[in-house]
Amino acid sequence: LGVDGRTARGRLAAAGLVLDCCALPHDDDRGLRLGTAAVTTQGMGAREMTFVAGLLASVLRGGTEPARAREDVRELAAAFPPYPR
Repeated sequence: LGVDGRTARGRLAAAGLVLDCCALPHDDDRGLRLGTAAVTTQGMGAREMTFVAGLLASVLRGGTEPARAREDVRELAAAFPPYPR
């Protein structure tokens, strides 16, 4: 995608998608570590993960502005509250 891990982490954080960098063999912080525990605990499944993956790629490629992506993330998270009533 043409960006290093730190740059990607910053762009995605601006879009409301939080992840971490990780070192790769023979390289520096160019890897990204994505966890699914939080989203699966909230009840998200394959459909939501496909949506998140598309959003990640679009933000990193510059096809989606971070502010717009943040709204999409907010709507998705609202549909799957961590502590439903």
